[in-house]
Amino acid sequence: MIKVAKTVLINASDKDLWNIIADVGGIHNFHPLVDKSPLLSTNAQGLGATRRCEFYDGTSVVEEVVEWEEGKKLSLALSKFSMPFESAVGTMSVESAGNNASHVTLQMDFKVKYGFIGKIMGLIMMKPFMKMVFAKVLKGLNDHATTGLLVGKKGALLQKY
Repeated sequence: MIKVAKTVLINASDKDLWNIIADVGGIHNFHPLVDKSPLLSTNAQGLGATRRCEFYDGTSVVEEVVEWEEGKKLSLALSKFSMPFESAVGTMSVESAGNNASHVTLQMDFKVKYGFIGKIMGLIMMKPFMKMVFAKVLKGLNDHATTGLLVGKKGALLQKY
């Protein structure tokens, strides 16, 4: 497994950030690469909540909540993706930093297809790419949480509808 993680400090309470993160179908509100994120499950939160992230580039991924710590952390198993993953689990967690600020961590543990060659590709190409994506996602979360505006394609702030 290859692990990649990024943590940022956001000037918002852990409760406010959790409310945004816990809305499984609402990731398109702050993820600058996700156009739509329809729910595929009847539950919008908690274990088993499932969404399909439809990206602006026409690709998509299905994500199902496999771990849920109310107010703190959720983990999603990825499936039906175009990336050459054998398996992948993404986790978002939030922790109060006091004074209406919080640390938010985005982490992914993934295994790449193609054996040894895949692992090298994962370490050299995919891990740096994921770090770049995580920085954009966390910036989008910061922008959404601190302004209330939606984050559109390439991180553009949009009026709330």
